[in-house]
Amino acid sequence: MLISNDIAGHDAKPEVVTPKGLSQVKEELADVAGIAVNEVDLSQSGHDISRLYQQTLYETQNNPSPIFLTVEKRFELLKNTANEFAARSGIDYTPEQIERVTQDVGKELRIVEIPRGDVHAGGGNVYTFLSQTDKAELSEAYQYALDNDTSLDDVRHGAFALAVTRFREANIAAGVTYAIFDKEESDRLLALNRQNESEVTSTEELETSIKTLTDSFVEKLNFGNLFSSNPLLKNLMQQDSIFDYFAINDPANFNDESRDRFFNL
Repeated sequence: MLISNDIAGHDAKPEVVTPKGLSQVKEELADVAGIAVNEVDLSQSGHDISRLYQQTLYETQNNPSPIFLTVEKRFELLKNTANEFAARSGIDYTPEQIERVTQDVGKELRIVEIPRGDVHAGGGNVYTFLSQTDKAELSEAYQYALDNDTSLDDVRHGAFALAVTRFREANIAAGVTYAIFDKEESDRLLALNRQNESEVTSTEELETSIKTLTDSFVEKLNFGNLFSSNPLLKNLMQQDSIFDYFAINDPANFNDESRDRFFNL
């Protein structure tokens, strides 16, 4: 190739171009082929991660982790789901890819720390009144149920009972209500127990829900097997404030006699 003196701005000798050797041509072809292979690998990897993300998202949307668990436990359960799908696929995902999918799905599902509940608010979620200690202990009880194939419903019922107890305690501390049965307070408390719905359909429906829970507690209490399958949950639930909550809603069944059974299960 010759370089023009006009462009170079100085005198230049013609550059002699020698023909490429066979080995040099092979090296350049290998470089090009390597780039092409790498692009295919990246494309396939992106497709695999996208598929794992969609599978994990779909599963967790249909079976969300309870919000009464700690954020750390919810992400742990989410990662377990991603790992399960990864194992079924037969694809060798790296820990970094699993973590990426976990974080992306968690962001999509808005798994974040929920602000503390406000007793003066017109609406909200009763589980926001749980303390971090409550959530940590419930997380341990939930994991115990998973590991030992015991009742997850017991944990959910216990979490609700603990949450409404904390809600009632917060109301009393704020001077919003007193430690007596109040129909308006009961209706409002029930309205807050709509974990995945923003509107309350009817007070009657909610009263049926709390009655079902109370009846379940009464039945298990009478048979002496309230939370018997989960010692971690039983230890957490044996609190005066929790028994008092049920005594307010069902004084006939939650009396001094049943109190003794409640604390000596």
